[in-house]
This record gives sequence, C-alpha cells and structure tokens, in this order.
Amino acid sequence: MLPTISTGNVASALAGEYEVANSLRFSVSDDSLSKTYSSSGNTKTWTLSTWIKRSNLDTSQNQKIFGTNYVSLSEFMVIFNNSGTDEDKINILNYTGGGGAIQANATTARVFRDPSAWFNLIIALDTTQSSESDRLKVYINGSLATLSGTIPSQNADLRWNNSSHTLYIGEGGSQAVSNFQGYQCETVFVDGTALDQNSFGEFDSDSPTIWKPKDVSGLSLGSNGFYLDYEDSSNLGNDVSGSNNWTVNQLTATDQSTDTCTNNFSVLNNLIQSSATYSDGNLTVAISSNKSLMSTIGVSSGKFYFETKINTKGSTYLGFCSERNTGANFSSYRPLTESALVNTTGNVYDAGGNTGIDSLPSIADDDIIGCALDVDNKKFWWSKNGQWYSANASSDSTINISDVEAGNNGYDFSSWTGQFVFASFGTSTNANNISVNFGSPSYSVSSPNSDANGYGAFSYTVPTNFYAINSKNLAEFG
Repeated sequence: MLPTISTGNVASALAGEYEVANSLRFSVSDDSLSKTYSSSGNTKTWTLSTWIKRSNLDTSQNQKIFGTNYVSLSEFMVIFNNSGTDEDKINILNYTGGGGAIQANATTARVFRDPSAWFNLIIALDTTQSSESDRLKVYINGSLATLSGTIPSQNADLRWNNSSHTLYIGEGGSQAVSNFQGYQCETVFVDGTALDQNSFGEFDSDSPTIWKPKDVSGLSLGSNGFYLDYEDSSNLGNDVSGSNNWTVNQLTATDQSTDTCTNNFSVLNNLIQSSATYSDGNLTVAISSNKSLMSTIGVSSGKFYFETKINTKGSTYLGFCSERNTGANFSSYRPLTESALVNTTGNVYDAGGNTGIDSLPSIADDDIIGCALDVDNKKFWWSKNGQWYSANASSDSTINISDVEAGNNGYDFSSWTGQFVFASFGTSTNANNISVNFGSPSYSVSSPNSDANGYGAFSYTVPTNFYAINSKNLAEFG
C-alpha cells in the first residue's frame, strides 16, 4: 500500500510558540559529529533527546543514530534495526568487555518508516533503580514506548559518556553498522539526571495528540551535558549551553537545513520509488532506468514555488501531478492522467503524456528550473534560470515575473482535482540526476531568495504571493 501524502507536520509550531531554526542533514558515509571527553561523566544515569526525520531507509545494514567506537569488546549504539521482524525499529545496545557481554539490547515495538515527518526520541537511563521498568525508558513524541529484550541490570555502567570511548552522532563506528541518513535537530544530553518527556516537549493545548518541542535552554545539563541547535553553519558541533563542542566530520555548511520539527519541508518520497538512488536528505535523486518520483507533501489550495537543479540532464521530465497518479499509473513511464511536465528538450507534456508546445529552450546541466503553481486558480508557469516563459506562445516566448504574479499567460489545469505533488520521471535512455529545492536546498545558493514569509533559500526571485512548500506555509495558505 502506498503511503499517505503529508499535508504538513504534526509538530509545526504556531505563531508565538517555540521555534526551531535549523537541523543537520546527514547523507553520505562518515557524515557525523564526534566527541571524546577528558573524563567520564555519569554512565549509570543520563538523558539523551533529539528530533529525527529519516530519509534513506537502508535495508543492507543497521543505521546508527548515536553510538561509540568499539574498544576492547565494548560499545554503545542506538540504531534503526534492519533485521527480520525488528526492521525499522529502534534498538538500544550496550556491549561491555569480558567477551562482549550484552548489557542492553532493548527494541521498540513501534517501527519508523516515514520519510515525511519528524519525531522526538528521548532515552532516559537510570540503572540505579531497583525496578527494571525504571532503568531504561524511551519516549516517542511524548509517549512512553513499549520495549522488549534485555534491560540493563541494576547499577550497570553503559559505554555512552565514558571517556575511554569516542562518542558519535550519526556514525557507524567500527562495527558493521551504516551511518544515519536523515535530519536531526534539538540534540540534547543531560549528564547525571534521568528526565521524562516533559522536559523536552509538550502536547499542543488545542490538538492534544500533537507533540511539539519546548525551549530547553534552562535545563541543568551536568558536566558532560550539551545542547546542539545546529544554528552556526561555521561550527555545526557548537554546544550552545556551554563548552562541550563536538568535532564535525565531513559535514559542511550546506548540510545545515531549515527543515525542522517546527517547520517541516517537503522532500522526495522514497517509499513511492525505492529503487532510485536518493541522497542529501531525499532532495537529490539519480535515476538509471524508467522511474517515477513524487514528493512527501501535497497541496490542495494556495500558491507555491519550487526549483529543480539539473545535475545530469539525461532524459528528465519534471513538474507536478495529481495525487491520484500515485497508484499503478504512477509507476509507469509517466502518469496517464493529470500531470504537467517539462523535459530536457523544453517540451511540455500534459495529461496523458501528450506533447504540447516548446515552452522552454532546451535544458542543460546546472540549469535551475522553476515552477510557480497556483492551485486556487489552476494555473502554472515554468522558468529557466530565472526567466519565465509563456504558455500561450508558439515557441519559447518569454514573459515577466509580473505576468506570473497577475495570473497571465499560465498553463491551465482547471479540470484537475485533489492534492498536487512534485513529480519527476527518468528514462533508461540516459541516466539523470536532479536536486529538488522546496525551500531548504541541499546545494549552495550564493544569494538566496526567500518567499514573503521569509522561508526558503531559492536561486531566483519567488513570485509575490507564492510560497515555499513547508508546514508553516501550508497551515496559512494550503
């Protein structure tokens, strides 16, 4: 069964509420943060909290969210498991010397397979407790998770927060575990205290099933505690609560993202087309055979803008389609109904794959293709490298951005209904590679342009009254 298209984010903050500005995007092998403490903190009692949005669901190896290196048969790991009935569950493991004895091997009952949404993970450890159920607690979006497996024994010392180990965020260490792929924000460690979920978030007063973050700056974090907000692009491992800064490994300023737990941006949905090769937090995709793609967020009203960077043009078709194409038709060469696409020769394709006029000049590598989508009035426009083109001319006729803003010379799709999602298609004729920018790009934009709400980092001017595709804009206009 295909996943439901998201219409926003369960943790999107409302006006006046606590906002999270940035996240960190983990994508390629060895993207990580690392920290070796000069002295051990409390290895029996601590709390670790972060917000996570998954991207690639690696089925070949476990993905490490947190962990340590492997020293003398000892290590600590928090992973997305990939094995058997535990696939995509969170697994907390601790091995300690003496033959690598397992001190912890606890697994959640819940699975985590949604690349469209953020969730809050809190791990609270206190092995001094006499009751087993009080020694290790895991909270998911404010609710206590059901755990199975081995819970640490009373007064057990775990390897996290031990100075004999290097600690990692997003790293696989020396074991057969792959790196984490996705986004993290609001990463907090409390040394010496096991806190519950109420220290890190709260349920929305108007929507009591919605979990949202709280300002953690007032928490007492202990000697080895830290708070990583990822807001300093020149120092992504900066501990804003003190001096426990982390070393940045391979991550760069372009891995800082505005896609966060309080403003969720659209990305590509790798559950729809899992056989393509995704990277950059599901914003870049490489296609080497007939494949169709779509985004995680659909829009049913409002005006929105997105851009696509052509990395390797190949045989690329890109645009948008009705969510009704996400069934059998969507897995074919291109949707059979309710789609609007432009290909690398500049041809526009309408519903059913019919070729229209040459709307754009031919597209080359490194070109930026913009799309302004007016769902309210059922019109759309294409641009190439900031130049807009008319739907009403015989060939390649340019128009001004003011025409787009006034609703003139746009393509019409008035007969279509439902939600609309970004769509792209690649063929086996020539492999292609594209990066989609819904407002939080994976590539560097030298002079970024935002929408009127201040969201987005686009290469070219956003037409007035058109907006980036994220949960805040959807809450206001979608």
